[in-house]
Amino acid sequence: MRYFFNTTGSGNGNVSPDVSGTASSLPPLSWPAVLLLILATLACLLPFLNKAFHIDDPVFVWAAQHICRKPLDFYGFAVNWYGTAMPIAEVTKNPPGVSYAMAVWGSFFGWSEVALHTGFLLAGGGVVLGTYALGRELTPRPLMAALFVLLTPVFIVSATQVMSDVPMLALWVWAVYLWVSGERLRSMRRLLWASLLVAVCALTKYFGMALIPLLLVYSGMRHKCFRRHMLALLLPVALLAAYQLLTWRLYGRGLLLDAADYTTHEDEHRMDIGRCWRTAVRWRLSSSYRSFDAIPVRAADVVDWCVWPAGVVRIAFVGYWGQRHTMAL
Repeated sequence: MRYFFNTTGSGNGNVSPDVSGTASSLPPLSWPAVLLLILATLACLLPFLNKAFHIDDPVFVWAAQHICRKPLDFYGFAVNWYGTAMPIAEVTKNPPGVSYAMAVWGSFFGWSEVALHTGFLLAGGGVVLGTYALGRELTPRPLMAALFVLLTPVFIVSATQVMSDVPMLALWVWAVYLWVSGERLRSMRRLLWASLLVAVCALTKYFGMALIPLLLVYSGMRHKCFRRHMLALLLPVALLAAYQLLTWRLYGRGLLLDAADYTTHEDEHRMDIGRCWRTAVRWRLSSSYRSFDAIPVRAADVVDWCVWPAGVVRIAFVGYWGQRHTMAL
């Protein structure tokens, strides 16, 4: 096992510093480690090949089947998802990237659960191997990093669905790897490939757009002048702008900004959850700390609390404040 986990750097597991900016900064790829990761991924995911479609899986499958008939009108059909027939462009808040890939795969191998889950093994393997490749750039234990990702429960659950989360993550990891290695090698070609993967990642799931400022900040912290990096990242910006205009012309709404609007406006269900959550937190604070109630709740109210990321921040803030006050008592 020591041989596998010491797959980069010298015998003591240290990564040699990147002083030359050349490929010699990293040791040769460990093919036994890659083989181990492939076998481990198959062992974790193969038992779920016949898992039934559930949650939002059917939406992606229906879109893929429609794309097979009308590839240039990816969301030009209606579904009964909320009790009445609605245009799919109003129902789904995801781009069609995954559905296009499923359309190609399903055309050759069919639309059964086994067939589609087999295709999604490529996305799961891409995440694990991409983590290993990126780990070689950043850590002396890339194999351990990849195994941690593979054995994370939420990854196992997501990798056995046919939705966009794991394909987006695979594209995300490989885009970051190409960008980081392109920085190390001073390779504009790798930066352009990374930018292309960023665009595909964002058209697989809109969260992929977060890579644009992330990679820009990464390069800005390493270089005083990073104009070529900004030029490379114009590619995904241009493609996303074209997608916004195309969907506005096809469906009367730009689906990119429509999805952003959906995540920032509270529907009735989220407002009910927010009210109950806020009441529970106030009750906990007031019952535990008496007059201490108003201080943390008012401070946390600055954050839009019904939006999921803000909810996470709020929980962390209230928990930290409560723990700190308990220790002080």
